[in-house]
Amino acid sequence: MTLTNLPSFGTGVDGNGAASTYSAPNADAGKSWQGGYRAERNALLKYIADNKITNVVFLSTDDHQNRINELTYSPTGETEKQASYVKVPYTFEIVAGPLGATGPDLITNHTFAMAQQYANSMFAAQTAAGIEPLGLQGYPGLKNVSRLNDPNAGTTPSAVDFYSPDTFNYNALEISASGQLTVTSWGIVATAQNSASEYDASKNPVQKVFNFQIDPVANTTPPLTCLLNWAESAYPKLFGAAGAVSQVQLPYTYRYYKNTDAYVGVSSVDNHVYYLAAGVLQDVGALSGWLKTAGCDK
Repeated sequence: MTLTNLPSFGTGVDGNGAASTYSAPNADAGKSWQGGYRAERNALLKYIADNKITNVVFLSTDDHQNRINELTYSPTGETEKQASYVKVPYTFEIVAGPLGATGPDLITNHTFAMAQQYANSMFAAQTAAGIEPLGLQGYPGLKNVSRLNDPNAGTTPSAVDFYSPDTFNYNALEISASGQLTVTSWGIVATAQNSASEYDASKNPVQKVFNFQIDPVANTTPPLTCLLNWAESAYPKLFGAAGAVSQVQLPYTYRYYKNTDAYVGVSSVDNHVYYLAAGVLQDVGALSGWLKTAGCDK
């Protein structure tokens, strides 16, 4: 089944061969450069990946649709080159739709077939552009997926099972004692602005749009944390009391020791370890060598 007169994310896939009314998925529009956002975002995701921080979930909005997807970054910092991007392990984002805004209100065909066509259009365009596509298909620990009007969500989840383009919604997160995450999207059918057709228990009830669970992966001590902990015990005269808090001030991830007025950290520019004391900054060698010495390279 193909519906006509629906916007799409690629040319000629809206059912009648019309050009897309949405920007291409790899379009920039300049926003990602403002204030160095793209570089800062990449540095944050690289830090998460490099330090093996797991079970990370980002909450976001302002996309005027509800969608879930994994995140990618450029390990080399070439943020302008899509081919350099790889997944951030065990990390995804939840983009919540609006409680009321333009976008969902423009859709008048509130059928599952419509949502599926939108999702498939976006998925295909993102895949063609080399961008991590919509959804969490194959995500580690994913289970118990359900989606309104999709009987196959639990056995063969697809893009539409993590997407809702036509609802005013919110997302609820629950974390069990064992660390299992449950995500539920609740919403009402979007209606035109100023129509006063809001929540109604019988005519426009709140419904569970989609739902899924994620089992946590075992946390491991990040290599850099392991190294800095080891340094505190191996060189107590240099650092004084152990247990300093790791901090980030690009390009350094470091710890400061008040008792000795000293710093130790790693630069993301060259992946070398640096020691600062008495106003003298010393390059003490490659991070890889120190990780091996400290037994933190496992």
